[in-house]
Order: sequence, then structure tokens, then C-alpha cells
Amino acid sequence: MSWLAGVIMLRGTGMNVQEMKEYAAAYRAGANDEERLSLLEQHHAVVLERLAETTRHLRALEHKITAYKTALHGNQG
Repeated sequence: MSWLAGVIMLRGTGMNVQEMKEYAAAYRAGANDEERLSLLEQHHAVVLERLAETTRHLRALEHKITAYKTALHGNQG
């Protein structure tokens, strides 16, 4: 069950099926903790980059929403 939870978590972070297969293959092949840690750290870096990009887009969206609200409220007065 914990393996399935791990797979669901990895998929939820955007790891694609091929990457999950590589991770699983490394695990089955007896990759040591250091090697598996390296794979997870690489994916972690990708997730952080994606999060930063999403955060930038969110800020731009919020800015646009604020601009529309300001324009709408300015026209009501």
C-alpha cells in the first residue's frame, strides 16, 4: 500500500509515467538509497521550478483581476 501511495504522490507532483518506470526499475534493480535519493532530488528541483512558474502566473492573474475590479468600481462611482 505504501508503494501505491508513493506512486500517487509522484504522479501528483507531475512525474511522468516514464520517470516513474525508471524510478521503479532502479528500486527493483537494487539501487541504493543514495541513487534513489538522487532521482527524487532531481524531480524535486523540477517541481520547484514548475511551482515558481505557476506562482509567477498566479501573480499576473491576480494583478489582472485587481485591474478589472478597480476599473469596474471606478465606473460605479
